[in-house]
Amino acid sequence: MFGSLTAEKLKTLVNPANVTFRTYAGMMHSSCQQEMMDIKQFIYKLLPPVG
Repeated sequence: MFGSLTAEKLKTLVNPANVTFRTYAGMMHSSCQQEMMDIKQFIYKLLPPVG
C-alpha cells in the first residue's frame, strides 16, 4: 500500500514516465528472483559501464 502511494506521489514530483512501480506476488520483506532481475536491468539501464 505505501509503495503504491509513494510511487503516485513521486509521479507528481518528477516526470511520470520515469517512475515504474512493480509488485511481486507473495513478497513481503524479502526478495525474489524476478525482483533481482528487474533491479539488475534498472542498474544496467541507468548507470554507464565502468572500465
